Amino acid sequence: MLAATTIKSHWNGKWIWCQNPGRQENTFAFFRRRFETGEDCRLDIDITADTFYMLYVDGRFLHRGPARAHLSQYSFDRFSVQIGAGRHVIAVLVHHVGQVCACYELGKPGLLVDARVPGQDLSSGPSWKAWDTRAYAPRPAMLCHFGWQEDIDYREYPTGFEKLDFDDSDRPFAVQVEEVVWKNLSLRDIPTFDYIRKAPVNVSTGNFTEGEQGDFHITASHRVRRPLQANAALPLSMKRNQYC
Repeated sequence: MLAATTIKSHWNGKWIWCQNPGRQENTFAFFRRRFETGEDCRLDIDITADTFYMLYVDGRFLHRGPARAHLSQYSFDRFSVQIGAGRHVIAVLVHHVGQVCACYELGKPGLLVDARVPGQDLSSGPSWKAWDTRAYAPRPAMLCHFGWQEDIDYREYPTGFEKLDFDDSDRPFAVQVEEVVWKNLSLRDIPTFDYIRKAPVNVSTGNFTEGEQGDFHITASHRVRRPLQANAALPLSMKRNQYC
């Protein structure tokens, strides 16, 4: 994918991450910035992250990004939101892949935001709250093209983190990323996707059974490689109770 050519050279925000992160691969982190305005105004946001972000304002989902781009000309997104007088919050969930795959060049965990309302600079820095989570299990990648399996324990998930009334008083502040590897930050020049949230139609209990060789990615790759190595046909079958 070609990055945009509109390069932004000056940022008020700093690349930030959470203190003492637990792991570098397939890691998730939550970010929040509270603020207050005395009148109706527009909130202007420039944002990017490594690898993906989900952006919320006052609990409302705005977008997921950025567009894929090379580290030497990394992509950022721009939004402008009308808000009323009173208290507000910017909230971001960032997923850092941390592994080379078909759609990602290996970088570092990080979030960068330029955010402003009249008279206030809300850009990313030490005033932001930031923390990682154990809610996402460190499952292995299925294959390098597919990315990670998503396994969430909602008992550990900070439900409502994107909402104004979420209590973040005991959450730590962000720290600045020391080495910046993202260069020539360029405004997205392709349209953003439309996201439609769908609620589950049914929630049921059940059991997950690993494949006979262990995790799914190992089992699938073994079944493919063995006949290839033997120069044989390619019988590959999967049973629903093993993998679904």
